[in-house]
Amino acid sequence: SARLGGFVPVKSNAGFELYLGNTREARGVLQNVAFQAYHPSQNATEFVHYDEVGEMEYVRDAKRQFYEDFRFWNFVRNTVRRSFYFFFAYEVKPWDFSPWKSAIKAALWAVPALSLIALVVARRGRLDAAEGAVLLFTLAYAVPYLLTGVMERYRIPMTSAVALALALLTWTLIESWGRHRTRRQER
Repeated sequence: SARLGGFVPVKSNAGFELYLGNTREARGVLQNVAFQAYHPSQNATEFVHYDEVGEMEYVRDAKRQFYEDFRFWNFVRNTVRRSFYFFFAYEVKPWDFSPWKSAIKAALWAVPALSLIALVVARRGRLDAAEGAVLLFTLAYAVPYLLTGVMERYRIPMTSAVALALALLTWTLIESWGRHRTRRQER
């Protein structure tokens, strides 16, 4: 934290991401057009400002700009859009040249979120402690991104929670099928 010029509890650039993810260009999803317009790594004017004031002041400036431009309903709309893209919709990238690969990515993108929903439905909302922990971990992990901005790579840490949810769902379906088969044989 001392190297950054201030106390940083989680992310040093959270204020900047809050600003960037809510710009008109991003509309909640951190896209190339938003990076090109505002990110110091892709915009020469922004880099000069970043270089002059340092990271912490640059982040504070971006956060101030977010608060100055804040519009409640735009923020809500962006948060809903971020949630949709984080959990369900694959955003086709400029480097996705193959329509087939894009279609496959889009089809598989929702599997993690749908597996969590399917687990809750299969258990009829009555999750045990481990299942509840998987669901809470996934939601708690997602919250900061749902407020600031989402990118594909931000979903990677959810992989273990989703794998566990799929395993629990598979076990639930096997148990249910076994009970159903036993009842049929008893008749």
